[in-house]
Amino acid sequence: RIIVLEGEPLINVLNQDYHLPYYYIGMCRRGESHGCYNYKPCSQHAGEICWLQPDHVISHSYISPDYEAISVFIPKDYLEQLMQAGVLGKYQYLLYTPILKLSPEQFATMYAGLKFLQRLTDCPDIKRDELVATLIRIIATLGDELIRSHHPNISKRQMLQEQLFERFYEAITTHYREAREVTFYANLLCLTPKYFASVIKQTTGIAASEWISRHVIIKAKYLLSNDTKKSIQQIAYELGFKGNANFCRFFKDQTGLRPSEYRKQQ
Repeated sequence: RIIVLEGEPLINVLNQDYHLPYYYIGMCRRGESHGCYNYKPCSQHAGEICWLQPDHVISHSYISPDYEAISVFIPKDYLEQLMQAGVLGKYQYLLYTPILKLSPEQFATMYAGLKFLQRLTDCPDIKRDELVATLIRIIATLGDELIRSHHPNISKRQMLQEQLFERFYEAITTHYREAREVTFYANLLCLTPKYFASVIKQTTGIAASEWISRHVIIKAKYLLSNDTKKSIQQIAYELGFKGNANFCRFFKDQTGLRPSEYRKQQ
């Protein structure tokens, strides 16, 4: 269920937004990488750890030739099991702390934990899942302590705003085919549209309507680039558009290109 890899990065596309399909923990041992997480610039250097949520937006603009990291990929279904069991740490989802600098001692401790996790995932023992869950709990607890030490003054209001955004983003991933109106998501979260929109804008710097549109565009670009056997009309219906014309108009408004033009470029 969990994959732990060490070595060179798996990213082979630069300057392109994509949805991360896993919960990701990564520790950089050498080199550096630059890009964006949820459209905010971020960089990772040797001695730093990052944790990124599934379905959120990530892009890379540069990866140094000597980059090397140990990476943990946790599938979404297993992530949900860990969350329900209370295994993951309390502060693992703060948007503004995806990357932290570690002291040599902290890095050595976390690296040892991830290497042991790698050994456990390759072990055929019948108690493997129980041992893996226990080790993830320890790693998450260490992560909590790291975040608290770097951000000791996180307010309850900030936490609530972050949680609201997470609920909103999770709702987008579930309902983007059927609903692209801000009012729908505000009602779903039992908030007034005005208050809901102001919190999302204040928390992320991006309007709620833009989050929805960007999510749809990333999905559309992926289908146009990778599912070439499907017609543009089929993709339009798969994304929840009532017709091909509506999809083409939406895509061009967002990207400046028609879907057919974008597909040819790829």
